[in-house]
Amino acid sequence: QLAKHPFTFRLLERLGTAPKVYYHSSKDWVRRLGDNFLPGEYSPVVNKTWMEEEWSTQPGRDTF
Repeated sequence: QLAKHPFTFRLLERLGTAPKVYYHSSKDWVRRLGDNFLPGEYSPVVNKTWMEEEWSTQPGRDTF
C-alpha cells in the first residue's frame, strides 16, 4: 500500500530500469532529488499525512 502513496518514490525511475527499492519521505526536496525533473514538471504534495486515510487540510501536519 505504501508503494502507491504520494510520499513514495524510486530513484531514477524515469530511466526505465524498474528499480525495486521504494523510498518514502514527506519532504519535497528529497523526492525531487530522487529523479531528474525538468523545471515546472514537479508538483509538490501539500498538506498530506501518510498515517491517515483522509488527507489533512492543515499546514505542517506531515509528521510521523
